[in-house]
Amino acid sequence: MIDPLATTLEVSVSTHPNAAFMRATYDAYTTGDLASLSGHAHDDFAFHFPGRSSLAGVYHGLPEVIQLFTRQFELTGGDFQVIPQKILADDETGIALIRVRGTRGTRRLDAPGVNVVRFQDGKLAEYWSYTYDQYAVDKFWSEH
Repeated sequence: MIDPLATTLEVSVSTHPNAAFMRATYDAYTTGDLASLSGHAHDDFAFHFPGRSSLAGVYHGLPEVIQLFTRQFELTGGDFQVIPQKILADDETGIALIRVRGTRGTRRLDAPGVNVVRFQDGKLAEYWSYTYDQYAVDKFWSEH
């Protein structure tokens, strides 16, 4: 069982190739190597970022998603992480239990969540991000 308030992270990955791909995607995000994602997503890839902040919305295609990620790094001065705790995947679906951490000025975010990925033909087709505390995430990304 995963404790959503745990301060230590135990990483577990299923053996499916899509689980390894998800792990590599999180690593690329954490290191800022977003160019390595090129060729791994469908042209009409959809990324759903929930909430009411200025970042919330559906991003279509990898260029728009990379713009979102770039904006997140700009707003946090690079102090933002999506840390996978458990990853499960098969041919069509990937699920990651995650912890999101970051600092933005005096604001701090430390929130558990779940990411769900739909794969099609071995590539990213759709991505949903869900958090335990959407209000905290919205406050963190708000412009005020």
